[in-house]
Amino acid sequence: MHKRWLIGIASLSWLIAQPLLAHSIWLQSDGGELAIMYGHKAETEAYEPTKVETVQAYDLQGNPIEVQLDREAERVAVMPNPEAALITVTFDNGFWVETNGEWQNVSKREVSEYTASSHPLKYTKALYRWSPAMAEPVGLPLEIVPMSNPFELQLGDDLQVQVLYDGQPAADVDVVYAFAEESPVKTDANGMVTLTLSEPGLQHIEASVRLPVENNPDTDQIYHSTTLTFELP
Repeated sequence: MHKRWLIGIASLSWLIAQPLLAHSIWLQSDGGELAIMYGHKAETEAYEPTKVETVQAYDLQGNPIEVQLDREAERVAVMPNPEAALITVTFDNGFWVETNGEWQNVSKREVSEYTASSHPLKYTKALYRWSPAMAEPVGLPLEIVPMSNPFELQLGDDLQVQVLYDGQPAADVDVVYAFAEESPVKTDANGMVTLTLSEPGLQHIEASVRLPVENNPDTDQIYHSTTLTFELP
C-alpha cells in the first residue's frame, strides 16, 4: 500500500467539489459472490462488463493477492477469497453528453450540440477485515481512508475518514453517508470528516470531485467518484 503524502493541500485548489447526484459503484454480497453494483444505493442499473477496468484484493498485511472474476452475468462478480481484507474496483464509465435534457453515453465529438459533457471515473473500496494496514491508502485516484477500525464501532458511534486525491488530502469535498438525512459534510483542510454511523448493514460512504479540462475533443470535465463500504451488525 502507498504511504500518505505529507504535503500541503494548496495545490488542490483547482478541485471542484461535485454534488453527489451521479451514479457510484460498490461491492455487495450476492449469492456467495460479491457483485459490482452500479447506480444509487436504492436503485441499481446494468452496465457493460468492459467498464470494470481493475479489481484488486489485499490481505491483512496490505499485500496484493489474486482475485477471480465472473464477467458473464448482468453485473461483474468477484469470487470470494477468504484471505481478502480489502477489495478495490476501478470503473471507466466512458464519455457522456447532455443534449435536450437527456444524457447519452457518447463523447462530445459525436454530437453536433450539447449542454454539458463529462467523463465519469468511478472507484470503490470494500473493507472486510481490519489491521493497521487498512488505514493506509492503496493508491486509488480518489480514495476514502478510514482512520480507525470501523468494525469496533456500534451504531451511534463516529467514524473519522480522510479523502485523498492523487494521494493528497482533498479539502472542501462533499462526503455523504448513505443513511444520513443531512446534507453532505465537507472535508476540512486535511481532507478529514467525521460521520455518525446510524443504521446497521452495509455502510456506504461516498465522495466526488470534478476536474475541468481544456482542449479535450471528447469531454469538458473528468468526474471522479469513490465509495468506501463495510458491514456493521
